Amino acid sequence: MTDTASDKTRTPSREESHPYEVVTFSHDDPDDPKNWSKTEKLWTLLGVSGFAFIAVFGSSSYAPGQVQIERIYNVGEDTATSGLTVYVLGFGLGPLLFRLLTGICAACPLSNGAGVPADLYPNNLLDLARATGLFAFCALSGPCFGSLIGFFVAAHSGDTLWVIRLHFFMSAAAFPFIFLIPETYGPTILEHRAQKMRKAGKTNARAMTEIHAKTPMQVVQGHVVRPLAMIVREPIAQGAALWISLAYGIIYYFFETYPVVFIEQHGIDFQLCGLMFLGIAIGMAIAVIPYPYILHMSQKVHIPIIERRTHPTPPQENSLKVVVSAVILMPVSLFWFAWSSGHEVYWLSAALAGIPFGYATVIIFFAFVSYLTHTYGVYATSAQSANSFVRSIVASVFPIAANSINRELGTKWGMSMFGFISLGLIPIPLVFIRYGPKFRARSHYATEARRAEGVTLDVEESEGEKKDDVEAQQVQVVSDASAPSASTVGEKTPEIPGQ
Repeated sequence: MTDTASDKTRTPSREESHPYEVVTFSHDDPDDPKNWSKTEKLWTLLGVSGFAFIAVFGSSSYAPGQVQIERIYNVGEDTATSGLTVYVLGFGLGPLLFRLLTGICAACPLSNGAGVPADLYPNNLLDLARATGLFAFCALSGPCFGSLIGFFVAAHSGDTLWVIRLHFFMSAAAFPFIFLIPETYGPTILEHRAQKMRKAGKTNARAMTEIHAKTPMQVVQGHVVRPLAMIVREPIAQGAALWISLAYGIIYYFFETYPVVFIEQHGIDFQLCGLMFLGIAIGMAIAVIPYPYILHMSQKVHIPIIERRTHPTPPQENSLKVVVSAVILMPVSLFWFAWSSGHEVYWLSAALAGIPFGYATVIIFFAFVSYLTHTYGVYATSAQSANSFVRSIVASVFPIAANSINRELGTKWGMSMFGFISLGLIPIPLVFIRYGPKFRARSHYATEARRAEGVTLDVEESEGEKKDDVEAQQVQVVSDASAPSASTVGEKTPEIPGQ
């Protein structure tokens, strides 16, 4: 074995019970994704972001073709909408249950691609934030552009079913690139290296994931049982799921409501209806581009009553401050849209309401996904799977619910209903900022994650000031930069929502 190869293995210590030489990355290993060239990193990032965009593009491009589907197949409005519903439902069921189908369906680019930025930029938080922002923008704005392009295609093709064919051709064109995008997940790269070394005669070479391979029952536990248990038992996971599910569901609610508002009530031309979604996309871009700086500035803000100056806010909760403005903007944007939806108000007002909604949606996603990651560490992917499942269920119901709500309540009161719901959810991040350390101290999975990462937190049951002070000082943040190392324990880096 050459010197170069020898520094990629290590002899096990006495405490290790296995007789293998563990295959690892050397400091400047060219196979380690974080050491790749800027060009190769950018190519990989653009590739996975493009796949995510195409995956979610199809979830909304279907909507403009619903009218013809109703006519061709002689079905009702709700039945035609089910095509949108079951597609979004697959985003949640795919990663949670159907692992085989995940490999060939649209859930795969979202669940796997979300971890790529952390694989490529683990040591540079600014680059990581930019890369994550690009991926998240593609994953979240894809449905907006799907509707925008879908309405133009439906108007000019003479056959609105071409909006479905368009998605097929986009997917077919992207398919060859699957074989050109390199693997970025460190443990998988090391497994491939260990296999080559064994073929070359180094029979005791093993990657750590091969030594600690999971049994089928452990796989089921990690992918199904744990996510469901977390969404049932964990207040932090529940609170994050409520906000992300609401924001995500309203995006799909808009796909059914925008045509009613702009075509039926404002008289906008059919092909121009898709342009109304530009407001949401612009709002998302405004949030994504300066997000690292918005996050940095928000952490310096003191929130009266919620924060006590004598007890510093722990890093996890401090990073959640950025979402406070977003959860306030959400009901503002919904009420704005609701009471601009009538024909008596100029249509531009309703279209502009999408800007604060898009901004708030991205910040809500970023902040809560980050909080889940910092809270649950090596179990963060399970928390994200639970979140993905809930939000996909909610989003799959919203398009069908939109038809009934708009018929019974009208667009003004129907949209106002969600405005009132979002008002009721505003206290969630404020409660987490104030009492988050207590929730984390009592959380089974957060405690286990800290133990796995060697992080300690005082968990005594006293509710006095002393406990609060100890918590504020002893809580350690699992930073974004450490996400790839968490992956080596068996969990993939958490996904960015858009799934």
